Amino acid sequence: MSPEELTQELIELFPSSKSEFQDEEMDIGYKPPVTYHRVWMSFSPVAFECLSGASEKSLLKFASILNREVSEGRSRENAASTCFLEHSSQIRVSKIIKPFLSKLAESELR
Repeated sequence: MSPEELTQELIELFPSSKSEFQDEEMDIGYKPPVTYHRVWMSFSPVAFECLSGASEKSLLKFASILNREVSEGRSRENAASTCFLEHSSQIRVSKIIKPFLSKLAESELR
C-alpha cells in the first residue's frame, strides 16, 4: 500500500478529514512528496474530531489500519508509531482507540 492509498483509505473512512490531506504548494514553489509520515501528521490534527464521534465499526476499521501499518514494519510502522501513536495522548485519542489495537500497536501508545 502506498502513502497515497493510505490517504485515500483514511478519507473514505473519515470524509471530513479530506481537507487535511490536500496538497499545498509551499511559498517557494516546492510541493513536498506524500510519505507515510506526512499522512499521519496530516491526520493527527483532526483525529479527535473524527474518532470521538465514530461508530464502533469505524473505530474497528481505523484500528485495523493502524494495526496493519504497525505490523508492516519499516517506514510504515515508524510513521504510524512516531507520527500518530506516540502522540495519541496529546491529541486525546489514546483512550478511544486502545481497546481496538493489537498488542504491538498498543505498545506504541504514549
